[in-house]
Amino acid sequence: MASKTFFFRKDYSIKEMEERIFAEDFIKVFKGYAAYVSDGEDEEVEINKRNCYRGLIASCIGDEERLITEMKRCFNTYGRKGDRLNVKLFVLEDFNFTLLDSVKTRIDDLVNNTRNIKEIDSLSHGLNDNIFLQAIEVSSNKIDFKYKLEQVFINTDLPIPTEEIKTIQIECRLYINTGIVAMFNPYGTATHTKNVLSIIHLLFKGHSPRFYEVNLDEAQLIMINLRLNGQVSSPKFTSTKDELRIDIYGLNEGNQENPFVKFVGDSQLEIYELTMTAVIHNHNCTVKLNGDGKIQIETFVTPEVLDSIILDLDWVVFTNNYYNDYNEKLNIFIKQINRGSLEALRKRKIKRIVDEFENLITTHIQRSLIFKELKLVTTIIFNIGIQLIDSDNFKYISKEVFENGHEIVSHYTEISDALSKYMILNKGLNKSESDKKAIYILSHLHSLIVESNGDGVKIIDSYEEWLKCQTQITTSIQQAR
Repeated sequence: MASKTFFFRKDYSIKEMEERIFAEDFIKVFKGYAAYVSDGEDEEVEINKRNCYRGLIASCIGDEERLITEMKRCFNTYGRKGDRLNVKLFVLEDFNFTLLDSVKTRIDDLVNNTRNIKEIDSLSHGLNDNIFLQAIEVSSNKIDFKYKLEQVFINTDLPIPTEEIKTIQIECRLYINTGIVAMFNPYGTATHTKNVLSIIHLLFKGHSPRFYEVNLDEAQLIMINLRLNGQVSSPKFTSTKDELRIDIYGLNEGNQENPFVKFVGDSQLEIYELTMTAVIHNHNCTVKLNGDGKIQIETFVTPEVLDSIILDLDWVVFTNNYYNDYNEKLNIFIKQINRGSLEALRKRKIKRIVDEFENLITTHIQRSLIFKELKLVTTIIFNIGIQLIDSDNFKYISKEVFENGHEIVSHYTEISDALSKYMILNKGLNKSESDKKAIYILSHLHSLIVESNGDGVKIIDSYEEWLKCQTQITTSIQQAR
């Protein structure tokens, strides 16, 4: 079985170089060799990449060094570096990812002395296979690990069953600042992945290895696409109960008005996988990203492309309190205030509230929201509203924001009534206090929408900047006392 790599690519075979050079560039460099495939003097040979490559090989028979030199010259000028990206993301929990000297010494010992981790008590938590750390690469904010696993099995296909060893290689990159691990595991199982994550955790902390899969809901997938400035090409949808799946291919401006596309986009079906095109680290990429935290790019890219994606993705992963589904939250709340209410009645009430949120957004921005973006912005605004209810600092809303928004938002009675009742039931406010705070919250949400022009990224950035200011105001008031 050929060994695949992503983080530890050092050099390229002749075949790997050839497949990483686009046909146009390959022909430009080697078109003179196409004649070497001709069997007759008068035969016209088609100038294509295949014939140029066959001719080059034919001309270099007996001189492998020349073939390598010729290919490297072309590859270094025109070749696409890297490999196909196919990783799954995890997060290691609750410890400081500082590469202390003691940790670095332990890691170097495993690599330099080819130690079997299965035999090291402090690291062998749950291990059944022999496992070796073959190599590491350390930079300022990440560490790459390369593991070799040995599985002993009985080969029953032989005349006499024989014990054999199957070797599996796993590579991963730990982003030190966040604890995100990108796992490249082309041949291993989920158990192998868990074993590697456990070892990394134990190397740093020494006990209680904990980690979880990165899972992304529809709102997070859309936000990542916006952060990457991507163009959605092929979304895949599923119903909330996973009973129905629909794939849409070729989603572009030309078919946005297609009745089927509009139906799926406006329905309760949710995106669980996005395929998007984007320019990432100067690479034109088609990125496939799904809710299970898998990232795939079928063209050849370097690990720096993954790093760029992670920068935008971890911003979404670690701000997931903005993406809680509003339908679920509203349903729980309406059950709370109307015990025994019928599901149909709750759905109608939720729809009226959501319609007002969407109107609050679309009426006060100067652009059209792209496919599913309205649902994303509604989700963000709803979750900020819930956070503001819980905020002790919200009494410091500016007079200008309140005066500019009060008259406008006073017409959004479904939202203000829901916010007010929520605060009466869950925050112990009386009706006059809750009504006033509901209008304050709506005024602030209106301000965020207008200021950002409905851009979800800017809404969160503006809100978090406001939170910092409120903390500073609170601190100053407390110090003045």
